[in-house]
Amino acid sequence: MASIPVPDLWPIARTGQRWLLRAKRREAGVDGHRMIFLERGRPGPGRPTLVLIHGFASMKENWALWMQKLPSDWHLLIPDLPGLGESQYQPAASYRYERQAERLRDWLSEYPGDNLHLAGSSMGGAIAAILAHKLNQPPRSVTLLNSAGIPEHPDVDINAPFKSDRDAILIPGDWAGVYRMFNSVGNGKPTVPGLAMTGLLGPDLLKRQASLRHIFNDMLADALAP
Repeated sequence: MASIPVPDLWPIARTGQRWLLRAKRREAGVDGHRMIFLERGRPGPGRPTLVLIHGFASMKENWALWMQKLPSDWHLLIPDLPGLGESQYQPAASYRYERQAERLRDWLSEYPGDNLHLAGSSMGGAIAAILAHKLNQPPRSVTLLNSAGIPEHPDVDINAPFKSDRDAILIPGDWAGVYRMFNSVGNGKPTVPGLAMTGLLGPDLLKRQASLRHIFNDMLADALAP
């Protein structure tokens, strides 16, 4: 039986969300990649520039709730990391932590660095930490949220083959995997947001299986990985 095509509604939802957040969609060229990012506000005296860096299999829109809570006069920069979100993916490129940090460093060179703050979640936390060391002018602060690169269990061999089906949760290959990805957090029970995210982001995620595998393997191969 042929599968029923599912419409990809995420581009429409993403545009509406951006409008509600009063953010501008920008584009920059970085290391041969077309990188898309959101910008709200402008740099200026007394205004911090805060860069929000998302995690693996994620995107700039994951910071939407944070953007609602942050002061409206701050200058916010929220990129889709190269290879993820709306930013360009290149099969021959490296997506190790350090290389991604270097790309962000080059991008940020276009902005004032005297009042720069970094925040990163998961994979983005590891990239933020490396980026802080690579900037010509150190950031005022670095905030790491559930950062990758900090092992919780030193006795775990991260290079060993995945046990059980954790791999399928991180890189879903079918709709069942997408459902489990969004409903395996919290108490592990299905939630209304989890079901909504499955339908909204499922088509996009399923198209990215090969690129997500590439990026994940590069993360594990990075010399700065735990």
